[in-house]
Amino acid sequence: LHWTQHTAAVDAGALVMRLATRFPDTLFTLKPHPYEVPPPADAMPPNVVVLAQSMMLAAGIEPADVVEAADLVVTTPSTFALEAALAGRPYLVLSTGNANRHDHVTERDMEQLETWLHDPA
Repeated sequence: LHWTQHTAAVDAGALVMRLATRFPDTLFTLKPHPYEVPPPADAMPPNVVVLAQSMMLAAGIEPADVVEAADLVVTTPSTFALEAALAGRPYLVLSTGNANRHDHVTERDMEQLETWLHDPA
């Protein structure tokens, strides 16, 4: 992440690629931050959809549409977590060392994400 308040970098593309390989029957949607350069879609496994900001704008897709279609939202501390909470969708917030936090939101260690997806209890 490019924001200076995040002390732990999240390589979302690499994380999604690893998870998509581990869970080939699960569809993953990667929505990079508008200021991030999205990974090329053809570099991703077939069960990954990359939603760049320009694509979303051209298709008339709102962030709330993406949240509503998701079975689970995984995000960094961001408004996407708030969108998921407002929509009543389950979500996990990855810890990035950001001192700015949402009240009543538990941040999760990104190294444990694969475990939570496999066994959410």
